[in-house]
Amino acid sequence: MKQKRQILKLKKKNQKKLLIIVVSAILALFGINSGPAQELINNYFDISYAASQNNDSNASTYKKFSLIDEAKPYAKSIGKTDKDAEKAQVLRVVDGDTLIVRLNKEQERIRLIGIDAPESVHPDAKRNSAQGKNASEHLKAGLHKGDIVYLTFDKEREDKYKRTLAYVWLAPPPLDPTESDIKHLMLNGILVDQGFANPKAFKPNTLYKSIFESIANQR
Repeated sequence: MKQKRQILKLKKKNQKKLLIIVVSAILALFGINSGPAQELINNYFDISYAASQNNDSNASTYKKFSLIDEAKPYAKSIGKTDKDAEKAQVLRVVDGDTLIVRLNKEQERIRLIGIDAPESVHPDAKRNSAQGKNASEHLKAGLHKGDIVYLTFDKEREDKYKRTLAYVWLAPPPLDPTESDIKHLMLNGILVDQGFANPKAFKPNTLYKSIFESIANQR
């Protein structure tokens, strides 16, 4: 099984290199910067390889559990909820801070904003780490295909790589979330609290920057 995964990884790596060369050459003919296109290709192969890894039930050292179920007791104490939150269905986990969901009948790549987990499926293997694999496996063990999550957004909803930037809630989010709400119901905050991710803000999406930093300082 390990040898099979290594062969698959090498095959996809070679496919990606060839595609980047071809696309870059075509764009160069028209004087177009190929940087964004290369990043999109990287993202595609990142998702594709992660999905193949996710299908190997023996790949994770974590026993399956439910982040949704763990959030339910706290969620019962919430009063008014944010009616603007968008409901999505989890399709798979890519890594420690990225999900693929079905939102409004479309498949979207969700990047959890305000936080950053170590790399685990980056095309450049040198950037991946044991900590990244640990964070990724933890999230794969706790969040499952079919789980329902709720998305809220900041000032910018999409980045230049067409990823949807969101705060991911495990239950309908409160209207005015407190630090405690974020620590117990928001996946971004939970991952920071548990040490699987660190605060990392990119302007202008800094709505919960101080709260993420406060949660991290309490670890």
